[in-house]
Amino acid sequence: MDGLKIRDFATKYGFSSNTHRNANNGVKLHQVKTQRNSLAHGNTSFAECGRNYTIGDLRDIKKQVIIYLRNILKNITKFLATNKFEL
Repeated sequence: MDGLKIRDFATKYGFSSNTHRNANNGVKLHQVKTQRNSLAHGNTSFAECGRNYTIGDLRDIKKQVIIYLRNILKNITKFLATNKFEL
């Protein structure tokens, strides 16, 4: 799942997809998803996957993804707490 899919769910179910500017709208989540899928399907080795990233890049990606996911989870929690959830 990436930021686009999460925004689609937010629109469909009515919770906010707004996040902190440091989350960069979940852009790095797409990068993580794509690399993970390549690894899982055997299209890429760990060495190939990681060779283009520095430790600093990996830290930045991790930080951005964590901020994004925490913000989305807070939005969902707030949405559920206000009893606005309907199927």
